[in-house]
Amino acid sequence: MDKEQKIKEKKHEIINAFRSCLERDVYSNITIQNVADECGLSKGGLLHYFGAKEDLYFELVQQLCDDITAGRRSVLQGIADSNDQASLSTLYVIEQFFLDKNNIHVLLNLLLLSFEDESVREVFKKFFHENMGFFQTLIEKKYQDIPQRRKSDLPAADLARILQIIVLAAGIVELVDPVNFDHNHLTTYILSILKG
Repeated sequence: MDKEQKIKEKKHEIINAFRSCLERDVYSNITIQNVADECGLSKGGLLHYFGAKEDLYFELVQQLCDDITAGRRSVLQGIADSNDQASLSTLYVIEQFFLDKNNIHVLLNLLLLSFEDESVREVFKKFFHENMGFFQTLIEKKYQDIPQRRKSDLPAADLARILQIIVLAAGIVELVDPVNFDHNHLTTYILSILKG
């Protein structure tokens, strides 16, 4: 293994340790020393790979967004039918943002940080825009399949944003006040929006 690969792997290990810290605590309470302890490094050793705490946040946000986008692409690989894409995408998004409480906890921490750090906010804006564009495309395909739409139907872009809000808000509310809401109901509702 070459030096560059070792550095990449060590950074990945540090980011995973940082993510573990964010799963248990609030971002403002986490120090470089906490992350170093979590991954078995000295504070100086960690700072060798990431010069500042902000670098850790930026890298984690980028990794989280990239992983979710790549995961969705992987799930949809080879699926051409828009109904199947809608169903699989919905299930994937619900799994990532509703059922995975650790993801929601980390995401909530990072979203709070984005109000303080514009560079983190920009990564999230790009991710949400791409995600919304994907759902908008699925909705537009369904609109083409429906010969006559109701005048009350919202534009595809608005429905795509509403879907994002519903899934993210549902995940946050269920994290804060778990009532064991049946995710199948959420899936059915989102699919009804996607399928027209």
